Amino acid sequence: MSNNRKHSFYGRALLMVLLGVLLLGASLTVGRISARPEKVAARIAGRIDKRIKVLDGFMEQMASSTQEWTHLEKFPDDMVVYRYVCDTLQCWNNRFPIINDDIRARMRVQRIIRPEFEITSPLNGVGEQLRFLNLGSKWYLIKWSGRDNLVETIGAVEVCSSPSEGVCENMNRKLGLKDNYEIFPIGLDSGETVFHDGIPLFCIHTNASELLNSFMEALLRWLALLLFVTAAIYLLACTRRWPQFFLALATIGCCYVLSHVWGNSLQNKSLFFSPALYAGQGLWSSFGMLIILNICISLNCFCIFLMRRRFLMLAKRNGRGAELSYSLFIIAEIVLLICYTVFSIRDLLLNSGISLELQWSRGLNIEYNLEESKKNIEKILENVKMINLEGSMFDLKTMLEYYDSLFIDFEKDKE
Repeated sequence: MSNNRKHSFYGRALLMVLLGVLLLGASLTVGRISARPEKVAARIAGRIDKRIKVLDGFMEQMASSTQEWTHLEKFPDDMVVYRYVCDTLQCWNNRFPIINDDIRARMRVQRIIRPEFEITSPLNGVGEQLRFLNLGSKWYLIKWSGRDNLVETIGAVEVCSSPSEGVCENMNRKLGLKDNYEIFPIGLDSGETVFHDGIPLFCIHTNASELLNSFMEALLRWLALLLFVTAAIYLLACTRRWPQFFLALATIGCCYVLSHVWGNSLQNKSLFFSPALYAGQGLWSSFGMLIILNICISLNCFCIFLMRRRFLMLAKRNGRGAELSYSLFIIAEIVLLICYTVFSIRDLLLNSGISLELQWSRGLNIEYNLEESKKNIEKILENVKMINLEGSMFDLKTMLEYYDSLFIDFEKDKE
């Protein structure tokens, strides 16, 4: 091989590596521009903790005051504090946008003339536990505190306003929420949940522009890995030498590890990596992980195929024993690939909602799947205790779809 041709091979491979580095850097830039929802939720939870500590100080100051009317100095505009004496509102700093602020317990009587007004005040449902509550045109984080049997205080931090469609807008900037995120009450929409002392308050939803940024970030990362692997295999295909062979294997291994890490981070964002589509075990944790593992194995086999003449020359140089070992290695590789293919397809049929039109019922390992179902049920109960309802719903949906398909197969066999 001439030096000019050799340099051209290395130059093309280096160009692909540099382009991959540029794409990887661009993906990191996109990721910094659009912070991930879970990090935003954690940051907002920290801001809420600080604001609630400030609110507690003002509530204590209001409750301990002996004056009939107490004006709190430097009281923030985004907070509201009411003081009640014997269930009667005595003084306040800022106001809630509601008509009825009477917290006295009374029997509800339907108003005949104007039924849109209720006798019971929405402040009656406020307790010592912080909650996300709609009062009129705004949403608050609100709590109640009772100093004694006579003096009670209700304090709140404004979060956002509430338009007619129920979605929060005009967020409180002191909570650190930017324009590309929206706030929803829990149960109204999925998203990252914000907690305070282990109690869920509300959800943060990512809008369309943020989803586009996340898609671009993931696309740039996968393209960068593809360029790294392509450069290593291209260099191996052009040279067919041992250093390039081991370099290609190392590159494939590193890219697989990175793909595994990035794929697991996308479980709640992409159906391709979600357990709702396919829930395997270990390296087959999702359909995307299964595909990536298959690609990695195929690339390793392709690298060995490119070096087949080198392996054969090495075996002939070391005698008949080495030739026999090389032949056994090739046979073992073929057998392992066949076994892996059978087991992976079988696991894909049993643990996913993907139909490959290769269904059978007599080959199903019922006892194994019942044991796995018991483990999944225990996992679901633990998630429920940890208020991880979204993960529990995914697991339950997967189990129900599997058993529905199983009963359908049994009914077909009976017919």
